[in-house]
Amino acid sequence: MKNNTSASESLSIYALISYVPFLCFVTFFKYERLEQFEKKHAKQGLLLLLIEFVSLLFLIDFINTVFWKLLLILCGILSLVGIYRVASKKSWKIPVIGSIFEKYEI
Repeated sequence: MKNNTSASESLSIYALISYVPFLCFVTFFKYERLEQFEKKHAKQGLLLLLIEFVSLLFLIDFINTVFWKLLLILCGILSLVGIYRVASKKSWKIPVIGSIFEKYEI
């Protein structure tokens, strides 16, 4: 029987373990030798692990409370800067999130 699958279509153990917490680091030891398919999944797996770490931090009450208070303070500061820029008749884009909303029509 003839095998018609290419290397990128065959099951890759490195692509699989990229999504297993803490095993995703294994893929980075061999990262230079991986195919593009495997590299893509390695990056995504690492990103998921980072998100999991951050979400675990929010289970700690102190960190959760401090984060939301800092976020509210930051929003207040950004609002004041926005008010100042409008009063100065100057355009202003909020750093990081300002470019996100430029893509969409509301």
